[in-house]
Amino acid sequence: VPSGTVADAATPPTSEADRVLGVGGRHACLLVLGGELRCWGANEAGQLGDASLVRRTSPVRVVGDLVFAQVSGGMTHSCAVTRVGDAYCWGNDGRGQLGDATTLRRPAPVRVAGREVWREVHAGGAHSCALDERGEVGCWGANDRGQLGDGSDVPARTTPTRARLEGEPTVALAVGVNHSCAVDRAGTARCWGANGSGQLGDGTRGGERRLPVAVQADAPFASVAPGAVHS
Repeated sequence: VPSGTVADAATPPTSEADRVLGVGGRHACLLVLGGELRCWGANEAGQLGDASLVRRTSPVRVVGDLVFAQVSGGMTHSCAVTRVGDAYCWGNDGRGQLGDATTLRRPAPVRVAGREVWREVHAGGAHSCALDERGEVGCWGANDRGQLGDGSDVPARTTPTRARLEGEPTVALAVGVNHSCAVDRAGTARCWGANGSGQLGDGTRGGERRLPVAVQADAPFASVAPGAVHS
């Protein structure tokens, strides 16, 4: 979203609504008072986090005693950040999108590998990206379309790798099915991954970009949303 005023690095990069509700491919999760998460919908991969594979037509509590601050729903997995800055994911892990150094399906939350303190996490089609306290972005999971933004051509990674973003610290992050976008403190938006519909905004269409490219715009950006995960 172009804006004349760029968010400060200390300002939360998502709205309160974005932080408390995570809508996935065929499921949703809601952050409730006290930091609990409750999810409902499809659960064939354990994306509801209730330690089952049972579809739920009303909200069920994500298992464990973690206190969450933000949540995101992917195609068949979910991720969330706790109030102390740990990232957890659950559900389908066939491409390493849970970030726990395995490719094992998990119907309950598992901690994303590494020692970073995360501000927020976003779940995509088969990859995930998170923003840390320093304004750097780490991504993991599928990389066949360059979704991780690290410049590599490895098909997938099971632990976070740093997206090679230049410029100021990142203040806003969003993840689509096969691409991701970030906005830095100076208001520059950059995207990476699949570009079949021109979704990277660099004036081209087709192929993919394995490194972030600048979105062509005549005004600074304050936030970004690459589209619904199920589109």
